Formats: sequence, structure tokens, C-alpha cells
Amino acid sequence: MTSLLPKKKLLPTVGLSDSPLKYVAMLASVLMLLLAGAVAVVEASRLSGIENSGNSFHYFLRHIAAVALAIIFLLITLHIDYRKWRKLAGGLIFVSFSALIAVEILGYVANGSRRWIDLGPFNFQPSELLKLSTVIGLASFLAQRRSQIASAKKLVVPVMVGLGAVGFVIAKLQSDLGTAILLAVIVAGMLFVSGVPIRYLLFPLSGVVAVGAMFIASVPYRRGRMVGLLNPSAYCSDETYQVCQAMATLANGGLTGTGFGSGQAKWGWVPAAHTDFVFAVIGEEVGFLGGVVIIGLLGVLSLLGFRTAQEAPDFFGSLLAAGITIWFTGQTFINLGGVLGLIPVTGIPLPFISYGGSALLATVSAAGILLNIARQSR
Repeated sequence: MTSLLPKKKLLPTVGLSDSPLKYVAMLASVLMLLLAGAVAVVEASRLSGIENSGNSFHYFLRHIAAVALAIIFLLITLHIDYRKWRKLAGGLIFVSFSALIAVEILGYVANGSRRWIDLGPFNFQPSELLKLSTVIGLASFLAQRRSQIASAKKLVVPVMVGLGAVGFVIAKLQSDLGTAILLAVIVAGMLFVSGVPIRYLLFPLSGVVAVGAMFIASVPYRRGRMVGLLNPSAYCSDETYQVCQAMATLANGGLTGTGFGSGQAKWGWVPAAHTDFVFAVIGEEVGFLGGVVIIGLLGVLSLLGFRTAQEAPDFFGSLLAAGITIWFTGQTFINLGGVLGLIPVTGIPLPFISYGGSALLATVSAAGILLNIARQSR
């Protein structure tokens, strides 16, 4: 099996294949998503702000600070030649994995999980940095071993061993199965588009699925979410309460929404309204049509991200662009799937929209790298 990236066109022409137009469309999508996220957070976080600090704008102000810093990161990464990240791949992997381990020593517990390190003015979640370093590191590794793509022993085995180690730390020690699943999706996607024969992926991915099922079965609330997925209305008072409330909120929004500021979700109707379930707030206040706009912007970014992967100047750039796009697309699907009751809730934020400084900085920095590749694409 040859690589799907450099030669074959996986996507139809969308009228934006010229590099300048593609670059502008991607940049505009990122900026509009950041603006939409800021508006959504100011609406969704009022009750949480009052309860935790006495200030209804507490989380909004923190989010705006994160957005401002993220834009600085965006300007930096989109002006750094993407090839330079290849030299930093090993260091980024080491730093992010070390920080992941450090959480077990220095981290604090929130909502039953130890995932964050308190750095004073802000909290740092190492697993978000790990997503970015995994994409860069794997792109570098696969580009370096391009001649060995068809070798399971020299390519797939070491990658899966690394994924297993990282996945264990995240899923077991930090109780963050959602991020572990997302990393598996990213790794599997990058291996596939690089040209690794599908037969070499079936066995290890079957193992990943089996381990994931074991993690789900071993924790009561995860089992409850899986069972509740089959019949959410019967379990609304238990593990699927958030999903039931989110779906009712979206239904309340209808086609055009209740109007900005008029929704009820932000007043405690939907738990985690400004983080994992921010799309429910958006859907209630701006309706189905507004929700389609948000999904459309994320879709444009994904579509043009994959076109960038096809048109990148070299194999490393193709893999890097594909990995970032798989990350954004997979995370969007996991978040929206949870909100809409299509898959169990995993605690994965909606890219560029949800409150959360570490996630925002990581995704926007990755978007800057993707934009740099797009600027240099043919």
C-alpha cells in the first residue's frame, strides 16, 4: 500500500485549491471560531463564575486572556517554517511525557481526576501538549522511516508500544479515557495515510479496542454511560443526565434559537455548560442554523487541512498537516457525538470553542503550523 498523501487526491475540488485562497479561508475559520467561542463562553459560564468566585465574568475574563495568548501563539507558529519542528520532535515528546508523569506528583484533583498542574496564574494540562507533540513526533518518525512503511516490525510495533505507554498513563493514572482514545485515532489515522498496509493495523487496533472496552467495563460510571447510550431517556437521572439535558436544550433552541442571552442552559440546566457542553448553549441561543455555522467552520478547516496535506511540499509536511487535521476532526466528532448522544461523553472539549486554556493554546498553535504548511503548499 502506498501513501495516500502525496499523489492521490482524497477530496473533491472545492474551489479553494489555490494556496492563497486556501490559507485565507483557513485563517478566517480559525479566527471566527475563536470569536464564536468567546461569545459562547461569556454566555455559558455566568453561573459557574458566580458560584466559584462571585463574579459572573470570572471564566470569561480568563478565557479572553487565553484567547489573546493563543493568538500570539498563532502568529508565532504560522511564521515558523514547519520543517523546523522536525528537529524539535524528540524534545517535545520528552517534555510532554515528563509533564504527564509530573501530574502524578505535582498535580491536583478536580472532578475526580488528576490531570492538571497548578502554575499559579493558570493551570496546565500536559495531555493537551502531548497531542501536539505526538503529531509532530510521529510525522517525523514516519518521514524518517518512509522506506520502511511496509515493515510492521520496524514501524508499527514501536509506534504501538509508545502509544500503549502513553495511553496507560492517561487512561489509567489520570482517568482520561477520552484523550487516550483521541490519541489512538490520531496515531491510527497517521499510520494509514502514510501508507502502512491496513493488515498491519487491524491486530493492534483490535487490541486497543479490547483494552478500551476493559477500561470502560472496570469503572461504574463508564459502564453506565455506555448502557445509557442505548436508551438515554431511561437513565436521565444517572450517568446520561448531561446528555438528556443537552438534547432538551438543543430542542428548545429550535431552528433559529431563543436569542442571544435568552437561553436557560447556562443557569445550571446543563452541567459543564462552558466546557464540554458549550455546543448545547450555542444551539439553544442561536438555534440549529447557528449550530450548522459552527460545524461548517470546523468542516472547512478539516476539508482544507486535508487538502493541505495532499499539496504539502514534502512527506513530513503532508504527515504533519494530516495529523493536525485528524486531531481537529476526531476531537470535534467526539465532543459533538457526546453532546448529541451518539457516543458516550468523554470530557473532550470542542476545538477553538470550549473554555480551557491548555486545550486552546495547543489547538491554536497546531492551527498555526497547519497554516504555515498551507502557505508553502503548491
